[in-house]
Amino acid sequence: MEINIKRDNNNYLLEQSRIKWELFARKNVRIFSVYALVGIFCIGFGVFTHRRVGTFWHFSTCVGLSLILLSSFYFYHLIRNRVKFISRTKDHIAAFEKQKNPAEITLNDSRITYRDIESYWELKWTSFSQYKLYKNYLFLMTDDSFPGAISIRKNELSQKEFAILYKFIATKLLEKE
Repeated sequence: MEINIKRDNNNYLLEQSRIKWELFARKNVRIFSVYALVGIFCIGFGVFTHRRVGTFWHFSTCVGLSLILLSSFYFYHLIRNRVKFISRTKDHIAAFEKQKNPAEITLNDSRITYRDIESYWELKWTSFSQYKLYKNYLFLMTDDSFPGAISIRKNELSQKEFAILYKFIATKLLEKE
């Protein structure tokens, strides 16, 4: 098997980066939401159990407020990192559009090769641990996160090539949930 993908047009890179960030942030958003809900529960519990004392500040209300503040800080940090990630992607797209050389991905039985205006690298299939098919993109990951994943748009290949590639990857890698 040898599949070559040339990316002359990078209009989809911004969409691709947004999808990568969505997948990356999904778990964090759930965790931060749980922090906030536990914080609200702690405040409610503290107010309910200590309503006759006349003061709001007790251990459970302090823990609850701390969890709400912590989750708010984490949400803010996540949003700021998303803005930076998308901004870097836009800068990369602008630099790429100035060049006439297309990005190229070559997949074969032993490795993946990637080449663009800034980088060239080869990775053997053993370097990859997981894959995920999401919103017409196939993500190949070397670790547990999506931002650094190699992505292949389904319509960059013919249906036959994509089926061959997907079957090959499914035998080599675990599917990420």
